Amino acid sequence: FNAKDFMAAGSTWPGRDEGYLGLDNINVSEMNTDIIATFSEIKLAQDLTFSGILGAGRRDFRRDQNSRFGTKLIEPGTEYISNFVNITENAPVVTKTRTNSVYGSAKFDYKGYLYAEFTGRNDWFSVINKDAFYPAASLGFVFSDAFNLQGDTFNYGKFRASWAEVSNAPGAYKNALNYTTFSSYDGQSVVNIKNTSAPNPNLTYQSKRGIEFGFETGFFKNRLRADITVYREDTSDQTLDLASSATSGYEFISVNAGKLRNEGIEIFLSGTPIKTNNFEWGIDLNFSKNKNSIIALHPNINSYAISEARWAGAAIVAQVGGQYGTIIGRDFLRNEAGEKIVASNGLPLFTDEKVVLGKGLPDWSAGLTNRFTYKGVTLQFLIDMKFGMDVYSMTNSLAAQKGLLDITTEGRDAYNHARAEAAANDPAFDPSTWVPTAGYVAEGVVNTGTAANPVYVKNTTPVNPQNYWNTVFSNTPAPFIYDASYVKLREVSLGYNIPSSVFSGAKISSIYVSAFARNLLTFNKDLPNVDPESMYTSGNGQGFEYGSLPFRQSYGFNIKVAF
Repeated sequence: FNAKDFMAAGSTWPGRDEGYLGLDNINVSEMNTDIIATFSEIKLAQDLTFSGILGAGRRDFRRDQNSRFGTKLIEPGTEYISNFVNITENAPVVTKTRTNSVYGSAKFDYKGYLYAEFTGRNDWFSVINKDAFYPAASLGFVFSDAFNLQGDTFNYGKFRASWAEVSNAPGAYKNALNYTTFSSYDGQSVVNIKNTSAPNPNLTYQSKRGIEFGFETGFFKNRLRADITVYREDTSDQTLDLASSATSGYEFISVNAGKLRNEGIEIFLSGTPIKTNNFEWGIDLNFSKNKNSIIALHPNINSYAISEARWAGAAIVAQVGGQYGTIIGRDFLRNEAGEKIVASNGLPLFTDEKVVLGKGLPDWSAGLTNRFTYKGVTLQFLIDMKFGMDVYSMTNSLAAQKGLLDITTEGRDAYNHARAEAAANDPAFDPSTWVPTAGYVAEGVVNTGTAANPVYVKNTTPVNPQNYWNTVFSNTPAPFIYDASYVKLREVSLGYNIPSSVFSGAKISSIYVSAFARNLLTFNKDLPNVDPESMYTSGNGQGFEYGSLPFRQSYGFNIKVAF
């Protein structure tokens, strides 16, 4: 794909103030080749069968990036690279990886109600000098079949358990030097080291081990069904880029470290409360709750930054003993009673160190689907919800600093009136030395005693609201960390199943037409001005929002034809 970044002359961006154009051409390809032998339903004994596969595969990945940029626009309105005075051609960036694999599985079936499956896979990675073997095993027992328990009330029951280990290789070019060439100088090639992380030849793969137990059941001829799963996963030897001294020539050093645990429960419930000849109501509920904890990091650190907003003084981190995705930053300084401490000049004080302010991952999520069908017409809607996560909204933070939020209007008129009155009554009025007599009074207390023996009284000192919000913006993200929980009407659809009698004699067995609308409404939203799902990134740094676009509403229709 091609990407273009154009900026007209007149911006305040350093280096781009006279115009800028960046062009990127990126090509990504992936080829997967597999050879598989399958063995199906081989009878080992009277009631025991065997099925399995043996295979070998290769995955080739390649990414090519060519980029160039121009500065100092010649003719306004023309977005061509030739219309710039200074043109820089960056060296091509090529990333290639390969993974070779062999794998197999063996599944045993006893009388159709007891299943056992064993799998194994070995990968050889081009990016490290080690191979990885990871096995898995699972067991399933349909006890309703084993003990003939089917009836009008109870008709299906199954237990299952599984254990698995999987591996993941680090990114390319982390274990050795990676070079690129620049334009020649004086007839000689110029070679540059591309690595920003010091290469580590001892890097290994990330490992994840998990265990899972599940229970499935059905009642009333499957009009009421349940599927419950509990799990625990431990991830270790993750590839971390730790900060390195600049004198080493590298920004980071890549190491294997850390142990992260995820454990939780997933519940699926499905029911048909009403079912007649012409009408049916079906309802499905999905619920999941996950708890993660950081058991260990590198021996030299107990906190690792996943994402940072340095200019805002906030970070998303993983802390030993805490949770993955914790939001930290400086907070308002408070006394033992939890009251904000304000300085004698009427402006708030702040903590010296960053503290925990929230977390970017939810405690639980759920989805509720309802379906109503009447004589071939189906109305369906999905309600989606997440609870227990926070977000630092840099959009609202910047808006407050610019005086664009409603909360910044408090005290503004009083301050402006007092200032205008003082200027009118004093020909020698100096706004830089004037002490406000009205304005914004910060909530909190002032220490009129000493640091050792504090005496707190309510703050009554008015300040310029602009000074207050500039001070807050420059020192803490705390007022702009919101509960990002939400309930959404995710989708509504209306469809009609055309009776088969309409096209009798044709080779068509059914036609279903439907119209849908998505992302219609958001309820229970605490975050102002921004969609709670509009995060800064879709990657690991969940918990930051910065100028994000809201989720778009979409409308469409479907036609499904079966032959």
